Amino acid sequence: MLHVLTREVEPLARTGSEPPGQVFGKRVVQFDVNGERYPAESLFERVTCHVHRAAWVPCWPSWSQPDHVKPWYVLYLCVSGGADYVVGGEACRVAPGDALLLPPHLTRSGRHDPADPFSLYSVHFSARIYGVLDLPAVYRLPTLMRPTSGRMRQLVALVQRMVTELAAGQRGCLLAAAGYCAELLALLVRDMAGEPDRTDRAGTELLRLAPVFRLIERRYGQRLTLGDLAESVHLHPAYFSSVFREATSMPPLRYVAQYRLNRVRELLLSTQIPVGEIALETGYRDPSYLDRVFRRVEGLSPVAYRRAKANPSAP
Repeated sequence: MLHVLTREVEPLARTGSEPPGQVFGKRVVQFDVNGERYPAESLFERVTCHVHRAAWVPCWPSWSQPDHVKPWYVLYLCVSGGADYVVGGEACRVAPGDALLLPPHLTRSGRHDPADPFSLYSVHFSARIYGVLDLPAVYRLPTLMRPTSGRMRQLVALVQRMVTELAAGQRGCLLAAAGYCAELLALLVRDMAGEPDRTDRAGTELLRLAPVFRLIERRYGQRLTLGDLAESVHLHPAYFSSVFREATSMPPLRYVAQYRLNRVRELLLSTQIPVGEIALETGYRDPSYLDRVFRRVEGLSPVAYRRAKANPSAP
């Protein structure tokens, strides 16, 4: 439902081309939009953004990046030069005006031509819906994007504001940086997201499952059964499992397991918390059980993963 609210204001000259919300005569028209009219848009009300780092990076001639991973997204906005990247085994060439979005927990490496150094703005960020779902993944943002020149200027300006806020370090700087990050993502989703009907349908299904995601976010370190998850949305477990698989492309309990493992990776790469404490915090019975699970997925122990995946001077 769309509500139109009005109030009296001082008159302004009318040009004949005012969009809705502009003042004309003695009335300003405002739109109060609710989630019933724009169900997919309601997901954005549940997004939390956090900027871990933002920087202007003029790479030196000998720069290169060996294989490494990050526990969050990294966005590069190429200003000059360029680089050859391998992301999750896929090669791509980044040129001036390109945007490269590197997903978390995915191995990447890069190198450039020393005669034409890579210069870029970078922002390291997390953006989650209900604290669980990665927004860029839900909206199918591609790894390599080629915005229009006008849009690229807007994206660069937003990262510049993040850099300025974080460098000044004044009260509220993280909040301001998160706001600029949200605006940047809104522009990317508007221009670069997957086919609208498909993402809107996915958004509607995700809204239906909101209580499940809130439960996972709150209790992922505890034992969760299929019945617990289904009960949170008042569905039969079998039917719930089908609905959840359709919305997220995986069974519910596998999703919980992946969420826990992602939290382990994040804590290994962004903190120095001992592995034993990480195991208990993320719902594993003991460090030895976490070690077995982690070796099966990653091919090495949590301690070795922490050491091997350390940041190799990533911009």
